[in-house]
Amino acid sequence: MKNTLSLSIGIPAYNEEANIKSLLESLLQQQTEGYSLKEIIVISDGSTDQTIQKVKELQDKRITVISFSQKKGKSYRLNQLFQLFQGDVLFLLDADVLITDTQLFSTIIKKTNFKKDGIVSVNAEPLPAHTFFEKILASSVFVLKEIAGKWNNGKNYLAFKGCFLGFDKTLAQSICIPNNVVNDDAYLYFFARKKGFQSRYIQDATLFYKSPTSFTDHLKQSSRYQNSQQELEKYFTNLQKEYTIPRAIYLKSILHYFIQNPIYLSCYIIVRYMAKFKREKKIKSAWSVAVSTKNI
Repeated sequence: MKNTLSLSIGIPAYNEEANIKSLLESLLQQQTEGYSLKEIIVISDGSTDQTIQKVKELQDKRITVISFSQKKGKSYRLNQLFQLFQGDVLFLLDADVLITDTQLFSTIIKKTNFKKDGIVSVNAEPLPAHTFFEKILASSVFVLKEIAGKWNNGKNYLAFKGCFLGFDKTLAQSICIPNNVVNDDAYLYFFARKKGFQSRYIQDATLFYKSPTSFTDHLKQSSRYQNSQQELEKYFTNLQKEYTIPRAIYLKSILHYFIQNPIYLSCYIIVRYMAKFKREKKIKSAWSVAVSTKNI
């Protein structure tokens, strides 16, 4: 098949020495059917470890690394990527994801009409849980994944996770995330819908991430999302409907996983209320990092 689309990949990175090199290697090993890999842009957001050195070890002319000494936060760096990329399509990846499927991008290209869909997401799964706490979090993740797939055929904010998103060039170049926005993934999804794009969630294209292994790290992550609707109401209308999960889908998904894993799901309910009570109330876009999710 003739290559028809040129792809840009953007990766904002902060202290990602444990995974960044292996991620880049997996991107370079992708089978480029239906597209050509034009560039990979890594922006280091004030990293203080060996992130830059690890990237430079891969001497590939398609990889560009840009280093900044000051940490500005993910939204700020995403806006830079929206201005820098040159491809027909832009994919944004977190640096701490694991890609094992060498046809991941080919699958996405085949199933996505970027001019119509605008924004695309994939199935992001946690790596197999080893600790009791990871198993607790995994139970909630799979409930939410079932909801995301059934709710409006995947056209909902739960299906669009910031660890991996693809964008049509025209849409991407029109985006400027307010620098104080914490929930950048939900912002990007709602922005695309506001612009009239359909959005696409591809459940059979999968990548992996590592769950937090401690309540402290989970709290750092969960605190960012607990105020999502209120934060984004400044920029979008009718969000109450967008955040209201259909009751039948919600109850069926909960029941399904409760029957399979009653202990873990019950424990998660406790963890959820603890996190809600103890959450960080003033989260900034340059948030605290959950360290236990980095070494995958």
